Parts: sequence; structure tokens; C-alpha cells
Amino acid sequence: MNAANTNIRHDLRTPVNHIIGYAEMVQEDLEDAGIDGGSGQQLSALVQKAHELLEQVNRIRTPEEGGPPLEDQFAEWTDVLSDLTRLHSDVRAAVPEAGAGSLHGDLDKIGDAINHLADMVRAGSRTRLADPDPGPEASGPGDATGASSDAPPGEAPEDAPRILVVDDNRSNLEILARRLEREGYRVSAVTSGFHALARLGDENFDLILLDVVMPDMDGQEVLDRVRRKYGPTELPVIMVTGLYNSDSIVQALNAGANDYVTKPVDFPVALARIRTHLQLGELARDLAAANERLFRYSYMDGLTGIPNRRHFDEHYSREWDRASRESLPIAVVLMDIDYFKPFNDHYGHEAGDRVLKEVGRALDETPRRSSDLVARYGGEEFVAVLPGAEQSDARDFAERLRTSVEALGLEHSQSEAAAHVTLSVGVAGERPVTGGDEADDRRRQLLLRADEALYEAKEGGRNQVRCAPDPA
Repeated sequence: MNAANTNIRHDLRTPVNHIIGYAEMVQEDLEDAGIDGGSGQQLSALVQKAHELLEQVNRIRTPEEGGPPLEDQFAEWTDVLSDLTRLHSDVRAAVPEAGAGSLHGDLDKIGDAINHLADMVRAGSRTRLADPDPGPEASGPGDATGASSDAPPGEAPEDAPRILVVDDNRSNLEILARRLEREGYRVSAVTSGFHALARLGDENFDLILLDVVMPDMDGQEVLDRVRRKYGPTELPVIMVTGLYNSDSIVQALNAGANDYVTKPVDFPVALARIRTHLQLGELARDLAAANERLFRYSYMDGLTGIPNRRHFDEHYSREWDRASRESLPIAVVLMDIDYFKPFNDHYGHEAGDRVLKEVGRALDETPRRSSDLVARYGGEEFVAVLPGAEQSDARDFAERLRTSVEALGLEHSQSEAAAHVTLSVGVAGERPVTGGDEADDRRRQLLLRADEALYEAKEGGRNQVRCAPDPA
């Protein structure tokens, strides 16, 4: 083995991880099929031996790291490799050909991984590990591989969480994807960071299992790009790492990873972490929805569904301050439903509430700029604030509001203005002066001027718009 190869431990762990992963899947399949014949006990012993070998891999120190020659370290592996080969043969003999389904295919993959590892050791591991079961040739950096599965297509419900598994090693992908599909998840598997980002651009996922060490684009770079678009609660990312050092793990967590699992993947632990982060994501979405409802309760009128007085007051104050800083005009519009008390007395309060809802909807749906706000001011009064609008522009908008309500044609036999529900409207505008202790008073005065204009509209016969005179 080239002692300068800093990935030596990673390369050797890969076939060991495959031995463990496929063996655990075979154990699960044997239990599901009710097949034993002594194979279960032998498989457990095989997995235990593979873990012993993994510990030896983790203890490797290259000569550059102060360790003895690698050939001397590999000498300790001979017995364990022999035991793995023997146990694998015993399991193959114990599993019947009939009724075993795809078990023998997985057992073949275990054998391939054992042989590949033994070849590496015998040859002194002078070459970097190649995937012992590469599958079809990849077409490029963005090539994806569909996860193979024993589960019938469509078994996972449509609302099952979607998980994206990213790993450049196809056997790793197959092991994780198949085991997750058995748990009822919908799984997509890709072999590169490039293709993972492409899939994220086209599809929605609930969680990503992301390998750290990959060619072309490693897991860290993929994570960085994911976090530019999605927050940790929007799209949890669990890093899958074969790097047994705290620095790489801390780096991933600091970069926005939600969690990590190490190879070989302890599947029950990984599954528990996946469930935890999926649940946290669901809780975060529920919290966001609750906050949205709270906002609506706090800032939206419960009857009409449009912004309430509190919302208007805060918005008006902010826009007034901005108009003062930037020397911009601002206008307000006050509206009152004509003869609303006689309407309630004649038609009843339930009908009155329906009118308030219809009027609120008509006002809210009248086309306007995104910065304009229409709100319920209280009782049968409504208000609008128009940042950046001159009084003449505000008058045109006020007329559109009045016309929108009149067009509803809501019967009002008790009105002296028309046979249907109408509005009286007052408009006032000005260009605030920057700074000074009079700012709050001037802001209130603008509303008072709009109210005076509204009074003139009522005195003038109602169902009309009046504008306040220019401020002194």
C-alpha cells in the first residue's frame, strides 16, 4: 500500500461496511421469511467478526504516522479474514435455494466484499479501493442510480417522508435505500453531489443522508449549497461519515448539518436519528403555522379577515417615519358605511356582520400597490394608508374603493343615500417634515383631517369622496 495514501482507512472500511450492511439485511430477510437452519446464528457471528476487523482498520497507523510497516499490521488480519470466509460459506450452505428470494444475491455481495478485502490485504493494498459491486457504468458526475428495493413499487404511501441518499459508492446506496424503504420511507438515491443538487431543484425532500467523502464535489460543499436555500428545520441533513475524527464532524455541524452517523451505519441508531429530525421538522412547520395563526389573531380582524386597527396603527407609524426620513408624501383614507345603524336595526346584526364582511372583502380586493394597506378601523369604519401617494392620487384610489362597495349592490332600504349599501369617504395627505417633537402630533393631525373630510362627505349627501384642504 502507498503509505502516502491518506484515505487508506476509508478505503479499507468500505468493503467491511458492505459486509456488515448486507449481512444485517440478510438477517432481517431470514427473519421475515421464517428461515433459520442455523444461518441466523452464523450471520451474527459473521457480523461480529466484521466489527472486529473494523476495529483493526481503525487502529491502522501508516509509517508516516509512526506506525509499523503496513504488511506487519495486515498480518494480524489473517485469522479474521479466514473466519469471515468460513462463516460466509456456512451461511450459504444453510440458506435453502428455494424460497430464499433475493437472499443469495445479497450473500454473493457479502462474498464479493470479503474477497475484495482479502485481495487488498494480500496485494499490500497498493491500489485505491474500487467499488466491489459498481453496478452499471455511471454516465458522468451527475449520474443517478435508482435505489433497488424488494418492496413492491408504490408500497410507501404518497404522504410518506421523502429521503434523498447521496453516496458515490453504489453498494452503500443500495444498503441504505433498501433498508429505509422497508421502514416505509420514499427514497431517492444519487451517486454525486451534482445530481443531488439537481434533484433538489426539481423535487421536494424531507431529509438528506449525505456522504462526506465524495469525488468532484464532497459532502461539505453540497451541505454549504443546500444551506444557502434551506434552513436546518426546512430540510434536515444528516452527514454519513467514515472519518473517525472530531474535526470533520464539528466542521459539518458548524456548517449546518443537523446530525451525523458513522460508517458502518448502525441502522437502528440512524433510523432513530432520522425519525427525530423528521419529527423536529414537522414540529417546526407546526410552529410556523401556529405563529401565522397568532399573527392573524393579533393583526387581522376576526370578522372581516382584513388587517385590524392594531395592524394599521403600526403600519401607519412606520410609513410616516419613512416618509419623514425620505421626504415622501403619504395619504390616508377614512371610510364609513352609510346609515349602518338603521341597517342593523332593520335587517338585524347577523345581516350587518355579513355586510361588514362583504364590504371588507371588496375593499381588500380593490387593486392597489403592495405598500398600500386597507384595514378595519372599528365598527363600520375602514381606513387605508397610501405611502408615497399625493392627495390627488389618494382621491382616485378612494373613488375606486367607493365604487367597489357600491358595485356589490347590497340591499339597504333604510338608506337615504341609495337603495344599496354605500360608503362616505374622506381623504387627506401631506409631506411630513423630518424630525422634531411634533411628528406624532402631525401624524394624528393627518387622520383628523381625513376624518373632517369624511364628515363633509356625510354632510354633503353621503356616497361620495371629499378631500381635506392642504395643511397649514
